Amino acid sequence: MRIGVTGHRPRALPGGYNLDHPANKAILRWLTERLHELKPSVGCTGMALGVDQLFCLACVETQVPYVAFVPCAGQDRVWPPKSQALYKRLLEAAHEVRMVSSKPYFRGCMEKRNAAMKDWLLEEEGSVLLAVYAGLPGGTRRMIEACKSKLEIIVLDPRKIK
Repeated sequence: MRIGVTGHRPRALPGGYNLDHPANKAILRWLTERLHELKPSVGCTGMALGVDQLFCLACVETQVPYVAFVPCAGQDRVWPPKSQALYKRLLEAAHEVRMVSSKPYFRGCMEKRNAAMKDWLLEEEGSVLLAVYAGLPGGTRRMIEACKSKLEIIVLDPRKIK
């Protein structure tokens, strides 16, 4: 069984950019618990800041290989140095890296990445999408909408983290 993730970027998470914040640790713990419980053969992530990278850390912790779907060249180009360093480490730890586009960022590249992830998940019956979703408009909502009739979706609302 394959497992994917979608979720908010740091600005929409209670813990923001601080991976040591209790809320981000709780999200990481939830992702890790789902990986232990579901026992997927492989995961997939879009490598964005926030939930995507927390999922990578959960995969590393649980020894679940993951495929990094990179939307464009230089995805991390405008990120803070600390975030860039983590991104590079997580790319190196990936089982496979799939470049969705070799072009630099362009309008729509994240949607193309999400479509590639959805198609990859649908290649294997019984795949699951984990979503850390607070009901906000954006890419997380669009990914959930695209997958809801095709995949089991397990949701954590980050506003309810204690």
